[in-house]
Amino acid sequence: MNITKRQLRRIIREMHPRAGADDAYVADLERQEDELATQIRHASKDIHGRKDIYDLEGKSIEELEDILYDLDNSREQDAIDNMYRDEEEDAMGRDHDLSPAESAPIRQGMKRRPAGSKAVRRMENVSKIKKIIREVLRND
Repeated sequence: MNITKRQLRRIIREMHPRAGADDAYVADLERQEDELATQIRHASKDIHGRKDIYDLEGKSIEELEDILYDLDNSREQDAIDNMYRDEEEDAMGRDHDLSPAESAPIRQGMKRRPAGSKAVRRMENVSKIKKIIREVLRND
């Protein structure tokens, strides 16, 4: 009696309950590898102008992640990020002529704190209270 590969796989799956889980795990790994390879190709196209710079066949997921990390942290990617950031800031109205101190945000809030350290302000409050008490005592 001859058994086909398909029949043999089915028999093994029936005999080994983990085989289905293993197949799902392998399929998930293959899907992750495909997604990483696609991300690398797109990043390579954005940075270098062509998709197939890297040989991705037979690479592990860790190797693919390393390649993608290196692409994301390359000098070319930093230059692209800076260019887009500059364009966005120009669109928002950034003024290149101002010094960093002039372009810093203005301190705002519900109340502005008076000048001086916290201890000095407390002493001023204490002296104001003493002054009020003296005036009250004089009037009595």
